[in-house]
Amino acid sequence: MRSIYRVIAPFAIAVPLLGAGTVTANPAGNKLAVPSPPPATTKPNPAPATAKPTPTTVQPTAKPASPSPAAAIPKVEMPAPTPTAVNVQRVLYVNPTSGQDTHNGQTAQTAFRTITQALKFAEGGTLIQLAPGKYSAESGEQFPLALKPGVILRGNEATRGEGILIEGGGRFVSRIFARQNATILAGETTHILGVTVTNRNIRGTAIWVESTNPYIRNCTFTNNHREGVFVTGEGAPRIEDNLFIRNGGNGVSLTKASKGEVRRNVFIQTGFGLAIGGVASPIVADNRIENNVDGMVISDVARPVLRGNRIAFNQRTGIIVISNAQPDLGTPASPGNNTFQSNGNHDLQNATKNITLTSIGNRLDATKVNGPVQLQ
Repeated sequence: MRSIYRVIAPFAIAVPLLGAGTVTANPAGNKLAVPSPPPATTKPNPAPATAKPTPTTVQPTAKPASPSPAAAIPKVEMPAPTPTAVNVQRVLYVNPTSGQDTHNGQTAQTAFRTITQALKFAEGGTLIQLAPGKYSAESGEQFPLALKPGVILRGNEATRGEGILIEGGGRFVSRIFARQNATILAGETTHILGVTVTNRNIRGTAIWVESTNPYIRNCTFTNNHREGVFVTGEGAPRIEDNLFIRNGGNGVSLTKASKGEVRRNVFIQTGFGLAIGGVASPIVADNRIENNVDGMVISDVARPVLRGNRIAFNQRTGIIVISNAQPDLGTPASPGNNTFQSNGNHDLQNATKNITLTSIGNRLDATKVNGPVQLQ
């Protein structure tokens, strides 16, 4: 067993590498003592707060960078998607080009024009099948799209939603975080499969998960002003085989008492790949977290289980752990098998108050470990 590797250089996390501006607050999540990514070119609305945050903290979302309005999604090498088995009792069809909301939606030839219309008739076990096209306010959608329990929203899983774009967002009131802006509200046991989701609105989130357990698979989340998926309350989603690319804040945020599983996703060119706070304890396994500002930020008393992730080429830090968080980076019975490579300042940084982290069975460079970490 190797000895504890402790900090030698002065603690310098407050100095951003990318010339970030003043650190501000975002409305959802928990405070992180980390610098923000580059400031947005479009100034976001100030977050409502009951107490003024100190000028050296942010909440678990990185400060959003304005997504490029016309940037094409670059090709990212990923395993070929496999279809998701679903229990379907009824199918409703939607086509934003040839459909009409006066149709019955029961065949591809009599498709509805909007998801909004289909949701009026969809109950548990209903599959809403989307044709290629753009689903937006211009085509008649009313956001956010609230999926009832058991509803299945499916585009094309084989392409991770390429050419099937749901773009837009609307205000709603979260029981935990008050007013927010989201594209989709995911109900209990819902499925969201094979779509691309974009919410360019200020502080916009693609999918909001609040104390529900949706299955989100084979999708693409891009150009969201804040994050792709936000999980709060006692949410326990399965987030699998998705691409999170070029989002302004985070790929996925998990906070409060959320759990669930985040597996086999790719997080790339985003602020924080994942932000995990509160008392969240998700399983985060077999993901690629690359070329973000920071790979993963773990705060508060969160205890995520990290297994088999590749965390590489992030501009500042691979994983930073702050406050009293204590991620599971491997045990003798279940080694971490996480691979750290060529992250900017540090592969793994322990900035907690009085906690020594234990890393068992991970591949990382000890010279890029910062803070008290016991390497085994």
